[in-house]
Amino acid sequence: MVDNDTALQNQFRPLLNKNVELISETLISVHGYFSDTVVEGDFAYCVNGSALLIINITNPSRPILTGYCSTPGNAKGVAIVGNYAYVADWDSGLQVVDISDPAHPALIANYDTQKYASLVEAKGNYVFVAEYDPTGGSALIEILDVTDPFNPSFVILRACFGERPVAMEIAGNYLYFLNWYSYDPEWRNEYLRILDISDLSNPSWIKSYEFEGMEALKVVNNYLYVAARSEIFIFDICGPESPKLAGWFNTGSHAYGIAVAGNYAYVVEYHCLKIFNVFKPAKPVLVESYSYDLNYLEDIESKGELLFVTRGRNGLQIYDISNPISPILTGNYLNSRVTGIEVAGDYAYLANYYGGFQTIDVSDPTHVVQLDSHDTEGIAGSVRIKDNYAYVASDWGSLYVFDISDPTNITCVANYDSILTHAMDLVIIGDYAYIAGYNRFLIVNIQDPVNPIVTGSLRIGYIYKVAAVTSNYVYLISSFGLYTVNISDLNSPFYVQRIPGKRYGGAVVDNYAYTVDADGNLQIFDISDPANPTWVANSIYVSYILDAKISSNYLYLSTGDLLVLDITDPASPILEGSYTTPGTTGGIFISRGYVFSANGNTVGIYKFTASSVEQENQDLENAPRASSLEQNYPNPFNSFTVIRYQLLGRQLNHVTVKIYNLKGEEVITLIKGEQSAGSYQVIWDGKNESGEEMSSGIYLCILKVNNWQTSKKLIFLR
Repeated sequence: MVDNDTALQNQFRPLLNKNVELISETLISVHGYFSDTVVEGDFAYCVNGSALLIINITNPSRPILTGYCSTPGNAKGVAIVGNYAYVADWDSGLQVVDISDPAHPALIANYDTQKYASLVEAKGNYVFVAEYDPTGGSALIEILDVTDPFNPSFVILRACFGERPVAMEIAGNYLYFLNWYSYDPEWRNEYLRILDISDLSNPSWIKSYEFEGMEALKVVNNYLYVAARSEIFIFDICGPESPKLAGWFNTGSHAYGIAVAGNYAYVVEYHCLKIFNVFKPAKPVLVESYSYDLNYLEDIESKGELLFVTRGRNGLQIYDISNPISPILTGNYLNSRVTGIEVAGDYAYLANYYGGFQTIDVSDPTHVVQLDSHDTEGIAGSVRIKDNYAYVASDWGSLYVFDISDPTNITCVANYDSILTHAMDLVIIGDYAYIAGYNRFLIVNIQDPVNPIVTGSLRIGYIYKVAAVTSNYVYLISSFGLYTVNISDLNSPFYVQRIPGKRYGGAVVDNYAYTVDADGNLQIFDISDPANPTWVANSIYVSYILDAKISSNYLYLSTGDLLVLDITDPASPILEGSYTTPGTTGGIFISRGYVFSANGNTVGIYKFTASSVEQENQDLENAPRASSLEQNYPNPFNSFTVIRYQLLGRQLNHVTVKIYNLKGEEVITLIKGEQSAGSYQVIWDGKNESGEEMSSGIYLCILKVNNWQTSKKLIFLR
């Protein structure tokens, strides 16, 4: 399923797309910085800087992303009340999300907080928002009545010295708040404060304590735990108006987070999880210590026999603590986005960035089912299938081999870290894998997948794509150009030539190479003589190519969106199909008449149908063959942006340039009239037809020339 933004973008399908039909769009993952997690029932609700994520944890060993809702700001914190999630969204205030259907969370309301919404907690029909004041001085606690979630209303505001909120929890009639004040970067004051909220018409600060290095707090039963540098302080709060220090202990290193379950406190340090028995708060005892990489910690929560660790760019980890002193990492939901895809039979195999390797069932293209996943070190970027094995290239990791004989239960059988540490891309032909290894090109014999043998290598800098492999040559995309390498002797590959200049992707089809130059132009080279490629023509403007596949006489390009070029005449491709995808397309694959596309957060399945001969003739007559719309500059922008486009052809063309929002609503018409061939530009100042400044967000610029059209995404930041 897809989020609301995607549903809104679907309204554009008839307008923006040509000859390509969306069959299904399946949510797989969301990329961002995880900062807070709340667990309610079968779901973990996480915020990751750009969205609220709803993750099904019914099976903790295989958490599955069920739904997500984008937020306009920088999502920092979340609280759950019944069927609603309240998201502290930084400069965009408080967002209210209807979560009654976890697969389709919907943004229903916004409240514009006085400062930057950083933390949020809830009690009954009230929400408490901790706000950061960038001008220094005071942090704010803003209390809102959410009896009507569609219309949050202001109740009262309370300020306290120290501008940055750190942590906040509510227990009974008291709110416990950590914040710090730092006028000088080399020095800061840090405070624990207690707010009496028994009377919401007049809440009052009743206690304040100063600590050094405060990072976290937890309230469990009648005790308050505060992590401050290498110490944990335990307060007895039976009388909240007069907390008493019940005990403290030294953790040995800086403590970044704490959770308490039963008689045990779980303390997170940078590379360590320590477990203390706190049955007697006055005499805590260290019972176990584990070396875990827990950097980027943002939050740690216990729920029943599970421990949930929110780890910034590393996503969410779930530990089984049924044996309290022997936690077991049972599940991961990693910060990821789908970048590579390959299809074999009824299954698609995904390279899922930090999320590793994943399998999905695509036997019914209208209903995709997620099956299994496995971690890889580094960033999984591309995947190739041979027989019952999947080969996954992982930058900052290695090349991994998975047994996929049972797609519902994949196992890692090999890791090529002994021969390669940076696998960017690969192509498999027969018993050999041709691997782009960042600064090395490798030829590896994979006849025995578990015991690979390097047969040949060649040093070439900054390789990131294997464009094609022919009988005697391999074509490699590098930041320095398109390289041709002779592989007639697999033991001794050697450099033949280079088409110079920075290249943004490419593809090789028969005797032609299609590659994108530094200006975003699709250039065509005749490589019938591999040692002496010759430039043929510049085609359409595409910015870059992330992947390319051939089927019949069509070249399918992943350019951030999906393009289909008719290359019947290889030297003069014609744009035959296009689709504006909800995310940025990465890898693509053609199978069973469908186009499978890795779209970042989603996997899209599309159907391309070529125009009839009559329609083709009409299109050729009505539209300039190589009209193009360039990406606006600057992008993102906050005052104005320049939109450039080119028209080719001999006749006058009816041209419109319009801006739309993601609801499908027209914002403004910038150009409308007749124009001849030439280069044009127009400026948009971020305002609508009435001269009103638009809100921050993504907009679409649509160039329409007669019956032909194309589009670009614009990002406006106020």
